[in-house]
Amino acid sequence: MPRQLSAPAIVADYPGYSCPVTGRWVEGRRAHEENLARQGCRVLETGETEQAVRESRRVERELDRSVDETVEQFYEALPTDKREALATAVVSGLDVQVARS
Repeated sequence: MPRQLSAPAIVADYPGYSCPVTGRWVEGRRAHEENLARQGCRVLETGETEQAVRESRRVERELDRSVDETVEQFYEALPTDKREALATAVVSGLDVQVARS
């Protein structure tokens, strides 16, 4: 029976990168694993990034809806003369920008 020889598998080392948490340079597989442990992090599973983006968009939509409701409630609570002044300002070209911090 002929003998079959197989070569050992060679796995390339990780390329170096700057740690997003500390900014320190991380070079190689072992340093990568140590850095993850030191920072209390883990490698993301497939699809986690997309899931986080979807969740972020959902939260943004909810926040926008909440802001809209609050503005409506505020407007309804205004005295008539202030509502009319606001309506006049909007019709005459009032420029409004929403800013969140």
